[in-house]
Amino acid sequence: FESKDIVKRFIAKKYNYDLNSSKALEINSAFIQGREYFASSQKSDISVRPLLQYYGVVALSRGLILILDKNARENNITPSHGLKIKNWSEISKSGKTEDIILKSSNGTFNELIKVTNNKSYFRAGSSGINWQVSFDIPKTEVEFSFKEIAFCFPDLRQSVKAWLDIEVP
Repeated sequence: FESKDIVKRFIAKKYNYDLNSSKALEINSAFIQGREYFASSQKSDISVRPLLQYYGVVALSRGLILILDKNARENNITPSHGLKIKNWSEISKSGKTEDIILKSSNGTFNELIKVTNNKSYFRAGSSGINWQVSFDIPKTEVEFSFKEIAFCFPDLRQSVKAWLDIEVP
């Protein structure tokens, strides 16, 4: 999606409407920014790599929002990412990052959930996407901890055990 012509062809084929060049450029820019953030993270010190990767994910998410929402434009989608740390002062004193509480609000996080209808698509025994899972669309404001997020990924079981010295439930 780094070419206006490719974006215009994709939109015409998938959604059967002609996309103007201005919006195609907005979509291009989001995907180019995402790629550049990831490329920069590969060359950066470990201390800034997660931040650059985070911004890469945000840029790609914004590109997807612009593609999936016909009326979305850079000037009318929410400029914030939609996540904030609720208990930073406590965490800065305790140092227990596993207890960080994130709170969602209006922003890229929620806009992406809405435009994708909170569906995840997978490849199962195939090179093509042939399986999907739908999730409920959560309320705009939801709270969750880093520990809860870590528990959601079975592949992190050993890392979580080493980090927190507890078994993943």
